[in-house]
Amino acid sequence: MRARKGECLPTGADGRYYLRMARSGGNSFDPLRIHIRQRAYKLASQLIVAASLRQLVQGIADAGNRPAQLMLLAMDSGTYHGTLVGNHYAYREKEGLISYCPAGRTQIVSDSGKWERAGRQETTPARWVRSVLKEARVKLFRDHELAEFTEKFKAAELSGKVTLEESTDFAEAYKSANYTGTEASAMYSCMWDDPVEGFYKTAPCVALIAKRGDGKYLGRALLWHDVQGTSGARFMDRVYSSSPEIRELFRDYAKAQGAWCKDKDSASCRMWRKPDGTSTCGTLTVEYSNLESVGFFPYMDTFSFSMGGTLCTSDDGEAEYSYFSTSGDREELHQGKVQLESGIWVDEEEACEVNGSWYHQDDCVTCERSGEYIHYSDSFTVRLSRNNTITIHRDHVTDNS
Repeated sequence: MRARKGECLPTGADGRYYLRMARSGGNSFDPLRIHIRQRAYKLASQLIVAASLRQLVQGIADAGNRPAQLMLLAMDSGTYHGTLVGNHYAYREKEGLISYCPAGRTQIVSDSGKWERAGRQETTPARWVRSVLKEARVKLFRDHELAEFTEKFKAAELSGKVTLEESTDFAEAYKSANYTGTEASAMYSCMWDDPVEGFYKTAPCVALIAKRGDGKYLGRALLWHDVQGTSGARFMDRVYSSSPEIRELFRDYAKAQGAWCKDKDSASCRMWRKPDGTSTCGTLTVEYSNLESVGFFPYMDTFSFSMGGTLCTSDDGEAEYSYFSTSGDREELHQGKVQLESGIWVDEEEACEVNGSWYHQDDCVTCERSGEYIHYSDSFTVRLSRNNTITIHRDHVTDNS
């Protein structure tokens, strides 16, 4: 390893340092007899971070994460970090952890310019942030923001070890044996090993699956096409995975694909996250032309209602079925009720059918000639005598004037 002017380098064997002398043609070395144990260690005041780690923090900061934004400031300004407990921070040396050279030790650099691992320690991303930033800076963000920083960090660690694949083999996507034992038990799914492929194969969606190197699955989600309400973008449904970092990989995938997703991975969430990170709400729909021919109806986290051949995310009073059953059935909404021409649902016994449309009984009368219900607007009252009147449809009335 070549030394720079005025730089001390350890020899290793005799425990001495050699100092390059500041004289012309200074290629010779004179021994500087200071033993390693006698040399005081002074930690650099500048926070030193590997380029790959800085790039990762930069990406998290760009998404609006405050701990990451403050860490970037600490890398560029000594006023943001406190007394450093270590330096030469790097990542990818151990999954989910950051390695560093602790105070009191010298970071050894290899001939290739890489930091040697000998003597380095590891810490979690959360502890790293708290140990670097001044206490006053730590108070500028909340715990959930630090948890988000950790999840994104671990997701980046896994990105090279886990692949996300789009598949139309829904039977395999819902087969519990394809998942790790730990994942299958922790990732609760009410549709494990159920015959859902008949429904999804004819639906406008694919299965998005997270796989690790040995082929085992770590998570799944549905990716819907041709969604109305997303300005033409695809929509990623609820992510099923027990690992926060795997769920973060799914979100990163959706963002890279320009797809919308749920703001939170829960069945009840009806807020949508756009690729730019902003949230919105509103009803989303997809068309399903042969919905009536399906034999098994899966539990649906998001598109939980249907009207005719349209699946939708909310019941606006017009939905005919809901998909919250885990036994393969769908529930008929408004049983024993009919929808009036005005859009209101009432008990069938309170309504009258006129020419294929339903009206409230208070708005209808029986035609004395046909014996059928007619709407008041189409009725005509005929007075037969002082105390006797009848109501008939106006079509049966002749104007003799």
